[in-house]
Amino acid sequence: MKRSSRRKSKAPDTKCFKEETSKQEAVVDQDEVDPSDLKLARVLLKRRLFGMDVPSKFWLSFGLENQKRQLIDVFEQCVKFGESNSALVIGPRGSGKTKLIEAALHDLEESSENYFVVFLNGLLQTDDRTSLQEIARQLKLENVIGDQVFGSFAENLAFILDSFRSGSEETRSVIMILDEFDLFAQHKNQSLIYNLLDVSRNKETPIAVVGVTCRLDVIELLEKRVKSRYSHRSILTFSQIDFEDYITMLRSMLMLPADFQSRKFRDSWNKYMAVLATDRASREVIRKHFNKSKDIRSLSMCLAQAVCKVSTQSPFVTSEILVNVFKGQENDSKQLILNGLSVLELCLIVAMKHIRDRRSGEAFNFDMIYKEYESFVLKRSTTTQKFDKRVAMKAFEHLLAVELVKPVHSVSQSSLPKEFQHMMLLVDDSQINEVFSSYQGCPTDLKHWASTEFA
Repeated sequence: MKRSSRRKSKAPDTKCFKEETSKQEAVVDQDEVDPSDLKLARVLLKRRLFGMDVPSKFWLSFGLENQKRQLIDVFEQCVKFGESNSALVIGPRGSGKTKLIEAALHDLEESSENYFVVFLNGLLQTDDRTSLQEIARQLKLENVIGDQVFGSFAENLAFILDSFRSGSEETRSVIMILDEFDLFAQHKNQSLIYNLLDVSRNKETPIAVVGVTCRLDVIELLEKRVKSRYSHRSILTFSQIDFEDYITMLRSMLMLPADFQSRKFRDSWNKYMAVLATDRASREVIRKHFNKSKDIRSLSMCLAQAVCKVSTQSPFVTSEILVNVFKGQENDSKQLILNGLSVLELCLIVAMKHIRDRRSGEAFNFDMIYKEYESFVLKRSTTTQKFDKRVAMKAFEHLLAVELVKPVHSVSQSSLPKEFQHMMLLVDDSQINEVFSSYQGCPTDLKHWASTEFA
């Protein structure tokens, strides 16, 4: 009785109870999973994540509604009222620029069909000639042009735009999307941009020119004559989502749709994904990734890796899988190199760290590094082996080769021996501490030396 009363007196931890319950439910679901359902779910999710087939509403519900309204206004002025215009959609990669344009065109399609859409990409159309050919192809005017020769690019473009106007029929508007707009600004004389913007001033040819770029200084790349024809309307797509929005996006990407073939598997999967989004370990690594980058494409690629690890033995994306995938994104190249160094090379790294701290970031040379290392081995360590100066020089040359250390180039020290040339350490203290926390077989004395300030 005494034992049972102790159990009743202590209130159970609600969070732990929920986690245990979810794990029990997951075990039951794993035993009943149909391999064909799992295969179909993997194919569907990988198509969504690798192809970025995420519905536009998920992107636009996180701070891009105003930008969408501005872009629709530009399109409607051209299509419904025949007013030509131009605009730039500017934002970092992965901020939703393409999804914004897709959503605006989708809404425009529901209200009007009297227009053409032409997509050009600066990575593909590298000069004005290929750009003109692509415009003609998308407008289905290759046969109209034929082998005709024109005096200038402007005449050729004007002929193309005049070709789809016939008799008394209403002129159909053209929406021109220039992706990687900054690359078009590098074309000779910026002829394509100039003529498109110049045509947009002609009332007889309603055309909306929308450039898409990630360069904030793109307007400075334009020539003066091009700037004079640009409307100076910029639509910025900087991310405004918070962490909870980020988690909501994650869940949306991993949820199976309502029309999935197996309702039982869909409910089990979606229930497990909902629990996963509340798991403490998962949220911790996701928050680190969020603080580093709010790029939705980066999140999509991480989730795609997690989905690829799902198997019949582990038919759900577990917290362990998610943590391992996101932690793999955190490793930088320098930490990977540091993990593969020898004990002697780590000693030299720590010696440089202490010299840098004492000298307030000023440069140092190998002779100073070796004296620091020698002092540590002789006075403070009983387990670290002392190596000859020539051996230490070979280890130091390896650190130079892998670019953890770089020389400070100057005319005055070009003729100095290598051990007296000024150097700088390219590894910060946090990276060094991270390596010593996971380095196996590292002497205790060396770990203590690395964690001591101003040794």
